[in-house]
Amino acid sequence: MLAHYHVILDILASVRRYHAATVLKKACLEHLALGEILQILHVIVQVKKWFIPCPHGWQPLSFTLKVATDNAGVGIKQQS
Repeated sequence: MLAHYHVILDILASVRRYHAATVLKKACLEHLALGEILQILHVIVQVKKWFIPCPHGWQPLSFTLKVATDNAGVGIKQQS
């Protein structure tokens, strides 16, 4: 029972819907796709209102992309 409590705390502490879904997947829903778990999570939060996420709401995922400054090793030839 203590393990389930820890999972619930991890979900409540997550600020991103994606993180909460991955916690659920690892804990007990390995057989489902992440998209299905996200739909379940939506029902739990929005429809059933069984728990309320972070007071600021779910935050979007953010990505940082490194921009290549040259084409070395990419197989692209520049025409002169």
